[in-house]
Amino acid sequence: MLEQLSDLMEAAPPLPVVVLACLGVYLSGVSLYRLYLSPLSRFPGPKLAALTGWYEFYYDIIKDGQFYLKVQKLHEKYGPIIRINPWELHASDPVLFSQIYSSGVKHRIEKYAWSQQGLRLIDSSHILTESHELHKLRRKPLATFFSSRNTDNMEPIIWQISRRIRSRLQKLHRSGSVVKMEDLFTVVSADLVAAFSFDDAADLTETDELQLPGSM
Repeated sequence: MLEQLSDLMEAAPPLPVVVLACLGVYLSGVSLYRLYLSPLSRFPGPKLAALTGWYEFYYDIIKDGQFYLKVQKLHEKYGPIIRINPWELHASDPVLFSQIYSSGVKHRIEKYAWSQQGLRLIDSSHILTESHELHKLRRKPLATFFSSRNTDNMEPIIWQISRRIRSRLQKLHRSGSVVKMEDLFTVVSADLVAAFSFDDAADLTETDELQLPGSM
């Protein structure tokens, strides 16, 4: 019996061959699923992007954050809804916004855990909550702040800051001054956030340079 077992072990293929064979079967199965059996397989997009997340990694890391530009080109080629990796779709049609972010009772969005990796130190935040029900519970204290009625009440403040910016830009244009748009957007955002959060605008849009204090 022992001799027969010894003969079988000697006749068996080397361990590296077995490991490579198992790896090949696994990769073939994963590739088959992602390309043809996945629920996302019916959406258009590059086959390589459907196969592996390394496609996105290449443009984001190797090409220094150029994936968003690649996505725009893919939309031009494939249409308004495309598959950008094995797990995600990307939509460019504004009409879909109300469908994706609907607040209907039957509309549920469960975030998958992989998307939250790297941010676990603040996983108590409602923004990072994976469960739909838990997110709903955590968001409830803030719901009034984001209601349509409350947003409408903020409209006069938005118009006030907008008119102020228009007047400042007209004066700067007449004087031939140059305005950095990133600074302009920053001070506008700061004034709006301060007005919404503390009911007291920081009035950074009234500064001569239209930039944050201490910025160059």
